[in-house]
Amino acid sequence: MQLIERDRELATLRALFSGSLDGRGAVVLLSGAVATGKTALMRSFATGASAAGARFLQVTAAPGDAGNRLGVVRGLLRSLAAADGDPDPAGTGSRPGTGHRARAGAGAETTADALRGFCDTLLTRSARTPLIIGVDDAHHADPASLRCLLALAHRLPSARILLILTERPGGWPDHPLLHAELRGRPHCARLTLRLLSPAGQARLLADRLGTATAIRLSAVSHPLTGGNPLLVRALLTDHPVLGPGKVETVVGPAFTQAWTGCLHRGEPGLHEVAQALAVLREPAPPGVLGRLLGLDTEYVTHLLATMNAAGLLDGGRFRHPALRTALLDAMGPRRRAALHAHAARLLHDQGHSAPAVAGHLLAAFDAAPAEDLPDVLQEPWAATVLHEAAGRAGADGERRFALDCYRRAYEICPDGPRRTLAASALAEAQWRTEPAAVLPLLPALAEAALDGALDERPTRSLLARLLWFGRTGEAAELLRTGGSPGGPAAAEWEAMGLLMACACPGLLEAVPRARPEAGPDPDPAAPSAPAGPAGGGAHPPSAGPRLRAADALSAALTGAPGPTAREGAERVLRETRLGEASAGHVLAALAALIYDDRPAEAARWCDPLLKEAATRGDAVGHALLESARAVISLRQGELAAAEARATDALARISPASWGVAVGIPLSVAVLAATATGRHEEAAAHLARPVPDALFETPCGPHYLQARGRHRLATGRPREALRDFTDCGEAMESWGFTAPALVPWRGEAAQALLELGETARAAELIGEQLALLRPGPSRTRGISLRVQALTAPLAERLNPLRESAALLERCGDRYELMLALTDLSHTQHALGAHDEAFVSARGAHRIARRYGLAGPGPAPGGEPERRPPAAGTPGTAPERSPATARGELTEAERKVAALAAHGHTNRQIAETLLVTVGTVEQHLTRVYRKLQVNRRTELRPRLRISPV
Repeated sequence: MQLIERDRELATLRALFSGSLDGRGAVVLLSGAVATGKTALMRSFATGASAAGARFLQVTAAPGDAGNRLGVVRGLLRSLAAADGDPDPAGTGSRPGTGHRARAGAGAETTADALRGFCDTLLTRSARTPLIIGVDDAHHADPASLRCLLALAHRLPSARILLILTERPGGWPDHPLLHAELRGRPHCARLTLRLLSPAGQARLLADRLGTATAIRLSAVSHPLTGGNPLLVRALLTDHPVLGPGKVETVVGPAFTQAWTGCLHRGEPGLHEVAQALAVLREPAPPGVLGRLLGLDTEYVTHLLATMNAAGLLDGGRFRHPALRTALLDAMGPRRRAALHAHAARLLHDQGHSAPAVAGHLLAAFDAAPAEDLPDVLQEPWAATVLHEAAGRAGADGERRFALDCYRRAYEICPDGPRRTLAASALAEAQWRTEPAAVLPLLPALAEAALDGALDERPTRSLLARLLWFGRTGEAAELLRTGGSPGGPAAAEWEAMGLLMACACPGLLEAVPRARPEAGPDPDPAAPSAPAGPAGGGAHPPSAGPRLRAADALSAALTGAPGPTAREGAERVLRETRLGEASAGHVLAALAALIYDDRPAEAARWCDPLLKEAATRGDAVGHALLESARAVISLRQGELAAAEARATDALARISPASWGVAVGIPLSVAVLAATATGRHEEAAAHLARPVPDALFETPCGPHYLQARGRHRLATGRPREALRDFTDCGEAMESWGFTAPALVPWRGEAAQALLELGETARAAELIGEQLALLRPGPSRTRGISLRVQALTAPLAERLNPLRESAALLERCGDRYELMLALTDLSHTQHALGAHDEAFVSARGAHRIARRYGLAGPGPAPGGEPERRPPAAGTPGTAPERSPATARGELTEAERKVAALAAHGHTNRQIAETLLVTVGTVEQHLTRVYRKLQVNRRTELRPRLRISPV
């Protein structure tokens, strides 16, 4: 083995050996930290001396040899006998010349005989051949052997013997007098091996890696090894084969095994202190380590110094995280749990912070078998510390740690008020990451709240959780019993109730009203507050943000006159910072802007909130904001973005955790897929189970609208009409008359057009227009387009132009594209071909720019300068005899008309925003109903003139 930076020590040994050849023997105390190469140096030197005619005798003392009387002496004599070819190396036979060995061996009766026999034997043998006697770890030798070695040392000045004793740094605690006497001999030399320098380590690495790579690697590897030769070689074992110029260090199994091996080879207690450091996440004062292990502080100080000197630690710290991991993994679960539990109690008694103590409590829980928890974990202070640590962690954004603390605190709390408090805190923490985990806690918490065992704030939070999972009966009962009139929290309780009533209108009757301050009786002739959950603008401007958000949302849903919804919502968003307590009314304010038909303003507020939510780690809040943004994108005609956001929202929390709110992102995904003709994907979304309670909330109309559009697009207009009318019945029963929530009348009108009921469709769309507030809006633009389809061809131009102008102003690209397409078809039908070309080109431009499935392709990528096919989206052509009898549905008529004009199936699919498969299905039914076999036969059957 190559020796690095050991030239001075080798030279000293050679000089001493040279003197021993002249009868001037010596003792060498070779000291050095564990694994610094003491044995390797001694053997390397002895190999060279043996070539010069010396005999090398070696024995190693083990930690358990203290009780093995004369064990080292017997080992040396066996080594000598073996070198001489003695068939009886133990010295127990009667062969001539072995009497001294017999008296010094196993049969020796007195130490004096052993001393005399041992020394005489070696001195006699050295007269013929110089001897090098090496005793590894001499500090572990038994006392009798040490006295023999000391006696031999006294006689070395006139002998040809070099005695080398390797020892640990710091002397021999078990034999201090013997060690002192040896060191006091004039012919005793002391050598101390140091750790390798970075340059020395580079020399050791160079043998395998080459000089250039070794120099580069040593700069990053020296901090890992501290210069310990054994660790350097272990690092080489783990080191990968590198290409030219690459520098990499790998701490693998060889390194960690060598490091832990050094602990076991060193002094007793090294391994235990290292384990304690691993548990305490190092570094730790010796006093703390000593109390944790039950060791003397002075001794722990010595052990830490030993590990630092050996390069095993760096200032009391592990040199690599893998070393701590290896120690923890090697510990049995009970040992690890006990150390962590003991550390928790120790730190708690010393006044350390709750998070520091809780970390050890959690580690003890994780390590211990469930049936064998340490007693410390059952003590009352443990739950208190866990609860406090969870609160601090939640405030600092460490949600996972907080959740673990709350969960363990709940597990160890006995039944009673403390357990109720722990359950409430756990539910709040679980809600932020996995709402479904709250479900098992809800019944007990609801019972506790009804019994008055919960404070106001957790009770209000519980109310929101109950509604989320559709437990409206428990929520209503809780609302009736909570917030006593005139109490300090009555206004907040009323605000929470009114906000919940917007989310579940059936709760309105259960909402407690705060007792008004004393004053004159209200004027019975004064106008009443607008209908709806929150009474529109019934509350003063000084009301809190939750109540203002409820007022704004109610105004948007009920269509209350004036700027209440927008101004109230923007004030809430402007004055409220996103947080756990404010998430509900922030989302309500956003919803108010959306349902007040202001998607652009809603997007302006929602985008920064989304960025903030991404940094908070609140999975539920982020999912809800992403869902709201998906609705906004859909209402701005950005179908791809809307679908992507809805999909992202659905993926942020598990399906079981969505509760009734799942209706919002699902509806967006279905609407986007349907609008782009991907009906199979829309059907897959609709196949996802939804809770029945969803239809008791505004999420229900969203879902019904999406399902109705899917059914309409796939040739089921009567089923679609039923969805739209169900949506309308629910909204009217709640007093939600504003069409911007879901314009169900316009949706139903389109289904009626498919069924040929034009008069009823015109009546419904007229009602919808009458309900809209004055002024431009997206919903007005969509409604005008649908109204135009119910009118005779000659009366469609003006409403379609107005529709396109409004939709362009309001920023809904998809609906604008549809309006321009219908306008183009109408202009062609009326003979205004140039104007039709301009309108169609505008529709194509929008489709290309925003990636929408626009009108069918034309030669050269531009709209065709000829009349569009009758029956394309929104044209509602005059009835032919065949269709007047109801033989074809509206969807089939559109496909048939386009096919009659010579469009391919793919062109028809792109024009109608459906799949090619859907076109083929419609054509098959058209051929069967009209009893034709080819496209050329469609024109006369539909009475379409050639272009």
